[in-house]
Amino acid sequence: MSIRSTGLRAYKSAQTIASRKWASTLGASKSRDRLSILGNGSLTKQDTLSRIEAWQGAAEKNGVVLQPTNSAAILVSRDLSRWLDDSEFMSALISSLRLGSSETSQTDVNILSAAVDSLCPQSLHGTPSSGLSILQGDQDAILPGLWQQESGARSSNLMQRSEDARPSISMRLNPFLGDFRAVEATIPLANTVFQNARPFTLIASKWRHESTTSTAPRLIDALEKETQRIVASNGSIQSHANISVPIFPLTSPRRIASGLGNIVRQVEVDGSPVPASEELETAMHALIDTRARLLPEAGPTSNRTWALVVPEDSASLEFLKGLSTSVDEAGVKNEQERAETFARHFSEILAQGGRLHRVLSGGGGWGAKRGLLSLDPQTTYSSSGPEDLETFMAAFGGETTPNSVVSPGSYIQFLVEPLQPSPSQETQRLPSLLLGTTPSNTVELGEADHASGKQLSTLVEGHFGALSNSGIYVNLASSSNGGSHPGHILTKVDAPNSYLWEGSSRWIYRPGCGTERGRVASKICTICACVPSISGVGVHDDARSAMSFGYSVDDLIAGANMTQKLIRIMSGTSGASIEYQEAMAELCAMQDAFIQISRMHRVSGVRLFPQATVNAVSVIVI
Repeated sequence: MSIRSTGLRAYKSAQTIASRKWASTLGASKSRDRLSILGNGSLTKQDTLSRIEAWQGAAEKNGVVLQPTNSAAILVSRDLSRWLDDSEFMSALISSLRLGSSETSQTDVNILSAAVDSLCPQSLHGTPSSGLSILQGDQDAILPGLWQQESGARSSNLMQRSEDARPSISMRLNPFLGDFRAVEATIPLANTVFQNARPFTLIASKWRHESTTSTAPRLIDALEKETQRIVASNGSIQSHANISVPIFPLTSPRRIASGLGNIVRQVEVDGSPVPASEELETAMHALIDTRARLLPEAGPTSNRTWALVVPEDSASLEFLKGLSTSVDEAGVKNEQERAETFARHFSEILAQGGRLHRVLSGGGGWGAKRGLLSLDPQTTYSSSGPEDLETFMAAFGGETTPNSVVSPGSYIQFLVEPLQPSPSQETQRLPSLLLGTTPSNTVELGEADHASGKQLSTLVEGHFGALSNSGIYVNLASSSNGGSHPGHILTKVDAPNSYLWEGSSRWIYRPGCGTERGRVASKICTICACVPSISGVGVHDDARSAMSFGYSVDDLIAGANMTQKLIRIMSGTSGASIEYQEAMAELCAMQDAFIQISRMHRVSGVRLFPQATVNAVSVIVI
């Protein structure tokens, strides 16, 4: 069967996620405004400085013009938090980054340094990394309000700092594909009391060069912060945010029949109210039994459960109702694939009003308390409890608030995490910006890989981000309620291996897992990973392949899908239609990349798309 016929089936089944992958790749520039040094716990200060100096030297040798900047956000994994107190190392780090220094002048340098739980793994499902992640830029642009301290915040937070209330950093990302609301994300910082004797580490510091010839800036001011916003998005309309939450459903969506605050009392099954935990308990027991029978070597497995609450008018309900809830042998064997299916669609579910809540307790009992389920009520990150109390009181009085947990009439679906998959052996390109959660079986940073000597440290250009052990707080807010999506959505994402990112998404998902795209990929050139000619010509060894431009096979499939879709719409639909406008907008977002691919056709003769498609899109776009 030709790759074209196989690909067209894949296009239809993977249309949404593939177009997302394509657009994400466009925003993943190899920008020098960010870099990360990722390792396994064996990274040293000297190695860090040497790698950055080598990186800078290579750029200068290649004639790259280094733009002077006066600020940086430096995130370190918890195990390296002591480095932030070493003024000699920090001075050398600032020098190696060429911050505040140019051939003609020296300026003060403003630094935000923070300790996070860990950094992004170097491969899919890999161990979280130890190291540093750095974002450079103008202070007003990337660290707004760095030296502002909220009035009264210091005294209140000193009394209330605890494991559940601690300093945080927040970032704003571009909207999800097809949405109009910016994505605000907040992550709590790591507890560093055993590393540097501070409960948490978030410090603003100012450094000054003594003279125009000075290479080692001196610390002149420092301030402990409680929160800081970091502007790390590239702001390009060609890039959008995405979110992946790899859990899979145990039950179908059920209408909430009764509940109060964060307590679910009853749900409807086949039109009749039943205790909220009844169906979940049955499915969970069956899952545990099946896992124990099929995978006895796995031992006890996690039974952590999440509740997805969606409005009754959510467009995602039909998709959720169609997901498999099987806990038989076949269902357990496909846990990872089912989790990835849900993960791929979570951005749409969230945009349509879905909220995720960890199930804290419940089940059992008798009388009025039989089958009650308690959900995590926290949807926003706050250092105090008044907001949660106000929300509960409003719910008690029958009011609906933007972050109400239980609302009779809404639907609830219960999901669990899959068994931990084996790490990928392939190191893949990381997104330009990423926030995530750590795996459920995380060991002390570097403990496993350091002993085996694997996963040596590496410098990754164009990547900035961090992982949290406790979750990501996501806020989709808009100044207006225009459009079909809910105006304000708040949720906490604390499922293991969850990611919120901008930029390349290829590394997030296991390629071809249970989809026809995997069969398409099996026909890809093994030498240069380009797509063979649609006309049936075999593989080739031309060095100018699609991968040389940084585009994956999924990206190319998505691009072909979008162009085919637009041509089909143009041939039979009015240009004023919403469908036409949406397709045209998505195509415009691919303009630069498609121009590059079109040029590649002319240079190398590689046939990536049908020539008619190339010609049509060249006319439309170029």
